Amino acid sequence: MGNAQTRSRSLNAYELRELATSWSAAAESCVISLRRRCRRLPLLSLILLVTLAITLYAFSLHPGFTHFSIANVATRISHTTSPCTNNRRPAAFQLHAIPFRSAIRTLVQANSKPLNSTHASSASFPPISITPSLKLVTSTVRSRYARLARAYLSPFAALGKISSESYMRPFLRDDGRCGGCVLLQVTNRSMFLHDRRGVLTKMAPFRALRLREALHWVESSVSRGVVDNFEIIISTTDSVATTSRNHSYRMPDPEEASPIFGTVACNVSNNIPFPLVLSDVLRRGLPHKFWDTRSEMIDQWDQAMRSFGEEHAYSVPWHRKKAMAVFRGRIRISTFLKRREMFDDFCDKVGRTALWATARKHNARMKRWAVQKAKNGRIWPLPTNWFLPRVEQLLDVQVDGTCGKRIYVSDGMPLQKQAEYKYIMNVEGNSFWADRLLLLLFGSSAVMKQETPCGMFFEPLLEANVHYIPVDYWFRDLTKRTQWARRHDCDVMQIVRNARRFAGEYLSTAGIQTYVDELLKQYSELLEERRIKVRPGSVQVYP
Repeated sequence: MGNAQTRSRSLNAYELRELATSWSAAAESCVISLRRRCRRLPLLSLILLVTLAITLYAFSLHPGFTHFSIANVATRISHTTSPCTNNRRPAAFQLHAIPFRSAIRTLVQANSKPLNSTHASSASFPPISITPSLKLVTSTVRSRYARLARAYLSPFAALGKISSESYMRPFLRDDGRCGGCVLLQVTNRSMFLHDRRGVLTKMAPFRALRLREALHWVESSVSRGVVDNFEIIISTTDSVATTSRNHSYRMPDPEEASPIFGTVACNVSNNIPFPLVLSDVLRRGLPHKFWDTRSEMIDQWDQAMRSFGEEHAYSVPWHRKKAMAVFRGRIRISTFLKRREMFDDFCDKVGRTALWATARKHNARMKRWAVQKAKNGRIWPLPTNWFLPRVEQLLDVQVDGTCGKRIYVSDGMPLQKQAEYKYIMNVEGNSFWADRLLLLLFGSSAVMKQETPCGMFFEPLLEANVHYIPVDYWFRDLTKRTQWARRHDCDVMQIVRNARRFAGEYLSTAGIQTYVDELLKQYSELLEERRIKVRPGSVQVYP
């Protein structure tokens, strides 16, 4: 019995050995045949083809690439090696957001020709052409700024005339609503400043800087004889001084319309926006050049923006930029909340902390997706999958400050470093606006602008999906907007070109001075009393 079992085991081993030998011979013959047929195709090419096939399959599994196809891959590759030459208008994206003076947008953009789109002959952006003098300001810029000024003044034109009581009433009150206001009077081409609250001497330096900037613009108009014999109230605060419509924001209660000149215009106020923040933008946006400067820097604006635009455009080529939306900034208490004490309870709902929460939720969802797919066996585990399909985040958001019980820490990325990203976000600060938008429009990255109830003087002239990519106030469509931008790379490049051209024409010192000239001229014509009496305590500031 034992010998029979041994003979049976030996026989099985022999059969297995014979079977292995036959398989080896068959495999060797197949390899020889394959080499003869594929003699002209190197082994490296085979490896590359297999790797490409696996990579394409992995990409097709990713939820962020639901529109993925071979045609799209070819399009993306062509974008990195050749310029975008399509002449299509950027695809519209349905907007649901809080409107910023929609009536003003309608008045300004009605019957106005769209900006001509210029296409560069290469994938890089051409240098910004900044209007050097008032004589070279185009008729289009003048007419659009004239319509914009008329729209801002339309509530007072509907009343017939502007009475001195309408703007002196909030100025003379001591309830804090107009705490950063001054009275500027112009008579016989001389300027007098009535600073009863000490904005120039007692308040924060940034308010004095804004006031000096306002004096610069008015002095230029008066010295050239554009306007004379008028008086205005200038507010140097971040928000509007008065409101004229019911609202739930942290703003003054509604009252009669007051033509007070300030930093922004809002959809619940008739205050008139005026250029006041250029010098402060230079100090905080380009601190390595202007931080130690305390005087107004309007004369350096054009050159600084030209240099910033060139550095931003040529530091990183477009095809090497990260296809992500980036934001860095300090936490500000949103004006959306009626009381400041409410902010700690709404950290994830409004303001820059809401943006941080949105980015965190999206990035966590992407990581959970990758891990879940790895568990299901559809992709390789994260540590070893070097060609994992774009699990990289769409949003790179960091903020500094505190809200509730959380401490937020940021790496403090400067704007020059943010040029490595294709999309830069503009998010509200204290009062529904952010002055960094002035800089971003000169840059080489697309501006993803949060739609807010307030904005600076030029913002109604900007068109969504032409000069910037609009984002809902609550950031509900932020990831969709970023995915849309990724799929329409040529359109996004054209948006950047349009924004840079707009900035060079409308946000040069000559362009801004054109707006000031039109605004002051139309304002003075609406004044009920043109015989200006200089108030006691006023100081002559020009000549």
